[in-house]
Amino acid sequence: MAQFSLSHLSHFTLLLAILLITLLNHLSFIQPAVASPSINETQQLEAICNKTLEPYECFDCLSADTSRDSNDYSELIHSLLYCMYSEANYAHVNADLLSQNVSDPSLKNALTHCSSLLFDAANRAVDAMISIESQKNLQAWNYSKTARRLLFECVKVFLAESSNNLTIPSLVLGNMIHAKRLYDSMHVLFQLIVR
Repeated sequence: MAQFSLSHLSHFTLLLAILLITLLNHLSFIQPAVASPSINETQQLEAICNKTLEPYECFDCLSADTSRDSNDYSELIHSLLYCMYSEANYAHVNADLLSQNVSDPSLKNALTHCSSLLFDAANRAVDAMISIESQKNLQAWNYSKTARRLLFECVKVFLAESSNNLTIPSLVLGNMIHAKRLYDSMHVLFQLIVR
């Protein structure tokens, strides 16, 4: 009788496994619901971003945030500010990590100083987001200008060390370039809401 139970159990397990495999195979044909902009919204974002100095960066950022209203410039600017914050923060983190692992004192000093400036740039982008949420558009624009200026202050740090042939590491520079391009995109949109 004990063998009968074990045999019965193994048949049940086998049947359950076949059922699960069949079910999982069927479910693999079901595509997950992923939010993506509609064709009209995509065209609207392209039209808006094509007015900016950096249409690709603008569209890439705005199309990633499907929660915002593409008819509201303040919401679009908020999305661009968030992307700018992210890029400045990535640059800060990368500069900080590199500064901890480099032996050249000039490069270490430049990266440490640059990391601090990039941290401040990311924080000014956050300040700008808070201001835009509070409908303080001019204040938000000024914070975003300060964030951009801080990006260039980092460049100046490396230019000051040019006698040592220092260049900004690509791991940091790439994020800085994206952050600056995002500023260039939102600059046009700020001009539409700040008069």
